[in-house]
Amino acid sequence: MSHRPRHDACPACRLKGRDKAGNNLYHYEDGHEYCFSCGYRKDASVKEILIPIRTPPSKVPFLPVDAKNVLPAIALEWLAKYEIIQQEVMSFNFLWSERLNWLIFPLYNDAYNESLLGYQARNFSGVGPKYRSEGNLKDVITYYNQLDTKEPKRGIILVEDMVSAIKVSRSYTTMPLFGSFLSFEQGRRLRNFFDHLYFWLDYDKTISSMTQAVHLRQHGFQTHFICSEKDPKEYTDEEIISIVDSDRPLTK
Repeated sequence: MSHRPRHDACPACRLKGRDKAGNNLYHYEDGHEYCFSCGYRKDASVKEILIPIRTPPSKVPFLPVDAKNVLPAIALEWLAKYEIIQQEVMSFNFLWSERLNWLIFPLYNDAYNESLLGYQARNFSGVGPKYRSEGNLKDVITYYNQLDTKEPKRGIILVEDMVSAIKVSRSYTTMPLFGSFLSFEQGRRLRNFFDHLYFWLDYDKTISSMTQAVHLRQHGFQTHFICSEKDPKEYTDEEIISIVDSDRPLTK
């Protein structure tokens, strides 16, 4: 896929208070990016976003007005707890709203982060639900694969949140549900691309994993569920591989 070459602000320079002109980062036609000032590099996007399932409603989602790509210590420490690295923070365009105390995971429908579909936010304010969502997250199918190899995978793992998706996508093709439910239409569309759907929800949603897998299997889907004592994002890369491959290998 060819991309539009252009200059943009370098996120690594901006974190250090540099690149005030916003043009240090160059986007190449193959999708990778490079900063000639600090050496920051971002390979071609790991995100694979399919077309919307249906026409999005007229209401356009908006990010909080103070959303910025500079994260405070509380957010960085929380991400570090799950071994999310700085490269992933930048690659997945994490944002922070100081006013709301939200760590925001935005979802765009283009390679240039210009058309926002919606976002999921982790609420650190201590008031209200832990996660907040805005936009048409259920109207699109978005999955991630951070593997170097481009070999096709037979299965896709369905997890609840973005942090779990990032962790698991280091080893397997993964889709965040932005919740715990896969709609029948989403499942139907995924079947066009993957032979097997694997539900790996957080431990307290184990029954939901089993129920959804059985329900879709009754309608002709090849579905499975993975049960673990902890949430996917709480495991190391090695443990994730061990859990998934010992259950039902996705690559055989």
